[in-house]
Amino acid sequence: GLFFYLETEGFQAVKLPYADERFSMYLFLPRKQDGLGAFLGKLSESALEGWIATMEKRQGEIFLPRFRVTFERVLNDILIALGMENVFNPSRADLSGMLPVSPSANAYLSEVKHKSFLEVNEEGTEASAVTSGIIAITAVPLPGERFTMRVDHPFFLIIRDERDGSVLFAGAIENPEG
Repeated sequence: GLFFYLETEGFQAVKLPYADERFSMYLFLPRKQDGLGAFLGKLSESALEGWIATMEKRQGEIFLPRFRVTFERVLNDILIALGMENVFNPSRADLSGMLPVSPSANAYLSEVKHKSFLEVNEEGTEASAVTSGIIAITAVPLPGERFTMRVDHPFFLIIRDERDGSVLFAGAIENPEG
């Protein structure tokens, strides 16, 4: 297929747009099987933006494993550190603007939890224009050097909103197919 692709001394990267092209998944595959730690050590917001900006359209094929990522975290400590301690305290919380209760009802937040889930399999990802799985994505060759990207060892991925560049999901996949 035709992909936005980047190849450096240390890694390969590819952009896989979703059907509406508003969102894209970017895969970053270190050249070395054990290179994920070194890659993550070089990762920063400015490096990421630079890598994305220098991707070029190239013909190639991608071999992508199935994987599933789940993340769950209680956010109470983070929100308290950001100054939201009153909403977690029954004697100080005032949720009357959000709930049909009086301020003296002792309504408060006991827990705020964040859950994320991402699954890539033979059927793709939700609303994905790219079929993924242990398959090859190929097309009629165009002039220029073709690439092959075999995602068979630890890699890094992001899902990005292409309208504003915000990263909606990021993760290191340490055990593809595992």
